[in-house]
Amino acid sequence: MPFDNTKYHDLKVAIQEKVIPQLTLTKVEKGIDQRGYASALEKQFTDTCKDNFECKEALSVRSTDDITIIWYENGILTDYKTQDIDKAFSMPNLISIAVLKKKFWKEDILYTFQMYSSEQHKVLDSHSFYIWELPWEHLKIQNLGQGQLQIQSMKDFINNIDNHSTLSKDQWYQELIKHGEIFYKNLKIKTDKRLEEWVC
Repeated sequence: MPFDNTKYHDLKVAIQEKVIPQLTLTKVEKGIDQRGYASALEKQFTDTCKDNFECKEALSVRSTDDITIIWYENGILTDYKTQDIDKAFSMPNLISIAVLKKKFWKEDILYTFQMYSSEQHKVLDSHSFYIWELPWEHLKIQNLGQGQLQIQSMKDFINNIDNHSTLSKDQWYQELIKHGEIFYKNLKIKTDKRLEEWVC
């Protein structure tokens, strides 16, 4: 089936119009920690998605997505990420690169990034990116599990939020393979050095 960017864009528009305006912190207790705000917003997001779209709930807390939205007969894995703009630094995990490599051509992954202010106690901007729309200049693979794809600095990413990747889906995947190869080679060098120091 040919790549149809229109249907992907339509889902992002639908989320921005039908889901995001319903999200609020007015009923959330002030002064809770960042995870508390994130959990409250995430529940609102998934509940509102279920009210507006045909959905499948995540199978577990370790699932790639928070909820799968059925769109044009396809399941779009949708992961909701929150960011408190009043926090100095954040480097959110996105997905294991091993899992991403397996899923990339089988399932589509959409990230909705929600900004909020704990000090102002309100929800702010929201932006959605399919994984292949994320610019590599803001991404990094970290040594967690088999390698974890992360946003290097959420603050920098937010300040450059309209900067979508100009790569095609296939070109983005080739960058993933290249960055993964570099990561694993560097990890092998570090591991070999640690082993050498350990046995000496």
